[in-house]
Amino acid sequence: MIFDTGSGVSVLSESLLTELGHPPSCRFHRGRRMSGQELVLPLTELDSVSVDTLRRAPVTVAGFDMGRFSVGGITVDGLLSLGIFESAPVTEDRRNRTLFLEDEDSLWRRAADGVVVPVQVRRDGPEISLFLDLQLPSGSVARVEVDTGSDDLILHERFMAELGISPNGPGVRAVEGSDETGHRFVRYRSNLKGAIMPAGFTDPHQKDPEVIFQEIIYDGLIGHAFLRPYAITYDLPRSRMIFSR
Repeated sequence: MIFDTGSGVSVLSESLLTELGHPPSCRFHRGRRMSGQELVLPLTELDSVSVDTLRRAPVTVAGFDMGRFSVGGITVDGLLSLGIFESAPVTEDRRNRTLFLEDEDSLWRRAADGVVVPVQVRRDGPEISLFLDLQLPSGSVARVEVDTGSDDLILHERFMAELGISPNGPGVRAVEGSDETGHRFVRYRSNLKGAIMPAGFTDPHQKDPEVIFQEIIYDGLIGHAFLRPYAITYDLPRSRMIFSR
């Protein structure tokens, strides 16, 4: 499984669901990818899902042909969404390569030693998404989705002008292609001059980040390039993230 905060609902491969005796039902969830196209996924109910000592029961998951997704050439069995941790704060510690299930004492220590950043938790049926307000070098604030399924900072292309970036300017690379669903896109890669950070904070921050501009339905998305230096605690019950060095 890929732990993917950008996946609003947990997803399992259709072949695995069939093996478990839970083929997709006649229930469907209609969501939208960041580029706007509708994605209709069949839903099913699992009796339970457990991550170490955490157990959720029952759990709604979507079925998908995961053969279209791979990491380093390895096909994965599914995507684990934040919904699994809706009532249980969890810390993603990349340096130690762990997901750490917090208890009351450990969560208090995380908050005391780290930087607590408020976030917005959005719910749409079985889908849960997480957004934070990101201050850009221009002074504008973009409400961006926290997406660990991506490495990049992605901003809506309307921010290009105020950030002093032209589609045909020096150092700007235009990329055309198709995503996993076949949707065509045009993206502009460049570098921002200055730092990005959660609005109202000076740290965590990232200096001169690489950015992708694209026409999307959000202000933007923020991924591993920003999150990687920190241990990140996702505390959905309190609508906050905690950044720890």
